[in-house]
Amino acid sequence: MSIDETTRLNNFKRQSSLRRTIILNNIRLLSDLTDKKLYSYSDVDIKEMFDKLFEELKGSRKIFKKSLINNESGHTGELTRYQKTALTKRIKYGDDFFRNIGAKGGEAKVKKGFSLNPELASRVSRGKHKDQSHTV
Repeated sequence: MSIDETTRLNNFKRQSSLRRTIILNNIRLLSDLTDKKLYSYSDVDIKEMFDKLFEELKGSRKIFKKSLINNESGHTGELTRYQKTALTKRIKYGDDFFRNIGAKGGEAKVKKGFSLNPELASRVSRGKHKDQSHTV
């Protein structure tokens, strides 16, 4: 028996809201550890605690991104090297990373290739270009 898309989305929203509330409440409890009468800690201890939290969040986000890619492509196994790279770029720089890069490339200020000589490009595309340097 398959659950329809609306039910699955509602399940996700309900469960994610509940779990997020629990997690946020537990994170707020960390501030109780700041009472110096009860606890002793150093900058290193604080850094280790927050590094671990950020590492777990990053890992969890990566799992969600990987799941989205797998669901969109119908792929269920390991990601290819290219998919991993794309996933990493999207996680690190945002979902429009490739769109932004493409836009920058399209706005290049320096002309290259056939854009330097549109007349030559036109002749080559029509198959009428002959290299004059090799005639006898």
